[in-house]
Amino acid sequence: MKEIDVTKVMALRFWWSYTWRHVLFYTLACLFIWVILFCLGNFIEISEKTSDILIDIFGWIASISISILVIKKLLKQPYDNFKISVLDKETNEEVKEVSYGMAIHFYWSYLWKTFFVMLGVLVLFIIALAILAAGIIAITGIVQNISSIANIILIILAVLAIIMIGIASIFVEIFVLKSLLKAEYSDYRITVTGIEQEQKVY
Repeated sequence: MKEIDVTKVMALRFWWSYTWRHVLFYTLACLFIWVILFCLGNFIEISEKTSDILIDIFGWIASISISILVIKKLLKQPYDNFKISVLDKETNEEVKEVSYGMAIHFYWSYLWKTFFVMLGVLVLFIIALAILAAGIIAITGIVQNISSIANIILIILAVLAIIMIGIASIFVEIFVLKSLLKAEYSDYRITVTGIEQEQKVY
C-alpha cells in the first residue's frame, strides 16, 4: 500500500462522489418528510408556519445525517487508480471500519474550512464587483441620468456574478477536500494510496 500525493482530480472525483449521493438522498428524504407531514396534516391540524418550521428542522437533520453517512462510505472507497484510506497513527495500518466519529470530524472540518475560505473569496469578489459597478456608473453618467444600457450591463454583471460565485464555491470545496484527504487527527490519519485495479466509482 503505497501512499501518493493528492491531486486536484482526486479531490474532484471525491467531491462528485459525495455531491451526487447527497443531492439524490437528500431529495428523497425531503419528499419522504413532506409526505409524512402531509399525512399527519390529515389527522392533526398543523398550521402552514408550523409545517414550514418542521420541514426546515427535519431537512437540516436529514442533510447532516446523509452527509455523514456518505462520507463514512467514501473514506474507504476505492476508485480506479487510487483509494481513500484511514490509517491508525500508532500501527500505520488501515482501520477495519470508519467510525461515525471519524466521518463527523471530517464533515465538520469540511464545513468550517469551506465556510471561511469561501467567506474570504466572497469579500474579494464583492470588492472587485463594487469597483467594476462604480466604474460603469461613472462612465455612463447614470448618477444624474439613468441609462437603460447601463442597467442592462449591471443586470448581466449580476447574473455573471451569481454564476461565478457558484463556480468559485466548487473550486473552494475541491481545494478544501484536497487538504482533508491528506490530514492527520488525534489517533488516525487520512491519506490516499495507489492501487492497480479496483472498482470504479462515479
